[in-house]
Formats: sequence, C-alpha cells, structure tokens
Amino acid sequence: MSNINPIRKYLTVLSGQGISVPPELFTYLTALEFLQEAAERLISSADDTGCDASLTVVDSGYLKQVRNQICELDRPLEATGEVSIQLTLSTLDRFGELYGEIRPALSTAAISEILSIAVHAADIHGKGGYLGDVLDELVESLETRDLLNHEGELDLSKCTVEVTFDVDTSDGLQDPDLGAAVHALTGRRVLIDRTHVAGASVLHMNTTYPNASKYGVPEVATIQGAKALASHFGLEHSALELATEDTGDDSADQVVLTVRMPATAVYLGGMSLVRDVAGRKLPIGFDQLNADERINFVNQCVKTQFSEPAI
Repeated sequence: MSNINPIRKYLTVLSGQGISVPPELFTYLTALEFLQEAAERLISSADDTGCDASLTVVDSGYLKQVRNQICELDRPLEATGEVSIQLTLSTLDRFGELYGEIRPALSTAAISEILSIAVHAADIHGKGGYLGDVLDELVESLETRDLLNHEGELDLSKCTVEVTFDVDTSDGLQDPDLGAAVHALTGRRVLIDRTHVAGASVLHMNTTYPNASKYGVPEVATIQGAKALASHFGLEHSALELATEDTGDDSADQVVLTVRMPATAVYLGGMSLVRDVAGRKLPIGFDQLNADERINFVNQCVKTQFSEPAI
C-alpha cells in the first residue's frame, strides 16, 4: 500500500468538514504515487537482469517512466486562490432566541478580518469607549461577505431553520399527511409555507409503534420505509437518520420528522395570527374557506412574512 494514502485520507476528511482543499494537492499526491510505482518497477527490472553491482542494466522503458513522473512533479502548480472554510453560524429570531443557521464559505483572510474587528470592538467595549465606528466597520465587512444585506439585516434567503412535523396518520400510513409544525430548537409553534416542503431535507425521523410481537414492525420503522415516507412528501432524504421505539402497548403509530427548511418559508407564530389577518383581509372568516384555500392563505401569509399577503 502506498504511504501516500494516509495523507490523501486526511485531506479528504478536511474537505468533508467544509475546509476547501485545492484539487491540485490531490493531483500532486497521485503524481507522487505514480513516481513511486515507476521507481519500484525500475528497481525490479534492475534486479531481474542478474548483472553484478558494478554494472547494472535497467529497463530503458521503466527509466523513461521515472523521468516522465519527475518532470510531472516539477511542473508548477496553477494558482489555486484562497482557502475557504464552510462555517455554521446561528441566527436569532425577533425574540432574541436561537432560530436557524447559515452556512457561508469564507476565506481564511475574511475570517481573520472579521475576528480582528470583533476583538477590537470587544477591547473598546471593555474600556468603555465609543463603539459606533468599529461597529460600522464590522457591518461593512459582514455586508461585503453577504452575511448581512445592505440594510444591515440578516438575509433570510440564506438562512435555514429546523422544523419538526407531526405526521398525521389518522387515515393510516398509506395516506399520511404533514400535521402541525414546531420550531425544533425552542418548541414554539411555527407556520409553514408548504410550497417549500418538497425539496427540503429531512434530517431525522422518530417513529414509535405498538407491540411488535403482536402487530409486527411497520414498514415505516425500517430505513427503506422511512425513505419512502420522506419521498411521499417530496423531501430529500440523503442525510436521514431513523430512530424507532416499540411502545409494547396498543397505541397508534407516531411519526415525527425534523426537516431543514428555508427561513423564508417559516414564521414563528400560530393560527391566531392567520385568523387575525383573514379577519381584516377576507370577506368571509378563515374557517369558512375550504381546506385548499386555507392552506394557500397560510402559504401567502408566511411568504410575505405577514406584511401584505397576496390574496
């Protein structure tokens, strides 16, 4: 086995953690491996000649391969730009509590600049100094990296929120529906623009089911069944983790999904907000709408973050 493999595995781990690894490094490692293999073939050809050590004959073809690989390694690498690191940054809701996250990829130079300004701000704060100028500098640096919009506010289009859905199994698992949603971090009720459910990523599925020795293990409690349920709702499930529990009693199946949604499709609040808007905007009450109209009205409220629902 090549001793280059541990280095390649280490770089692969770094890449998987969001640290950009220039592809030229992998190319360079491959060239080193080829050189090692060519050198081993050259040595073997010398050993196979049977000549004494004073006059060793080697295979000219293998010698040429070694020369070519050395030339390949001598070739200058192309400029690769700055190394970037993918970060996970938490965001706050309008109540100042943890809400969602953004995952920007920033260069090491950008990270150094932002941290330097933040340290400067903390130092000024500790000395009781005026923070206006340094905070303006920090906002400008964050805006330059698209972490804030030009109004100095978080761009919700770049933010994601984890939401848990109860799966409505009142009609059985053959025809399930997504029920109420809550914010995964705080447990607060949230309203969802359900036009954004399809294509969102499901992260976890928790399934409880009644006595398996009596009723058997339901299909949804298997990874294949869990993925099939996710596909039913149009959810992307490549990162799905499944947790199951046999309650040992005669209770009904319960399925809870944790889904990563775009923040623009989520609004902290309950149906009382929707009914209040409907009372002001609609000629009839919200509850007089049919099921599809109610879903569409909620979608529009969330889409506009309750500013001016397009109805």
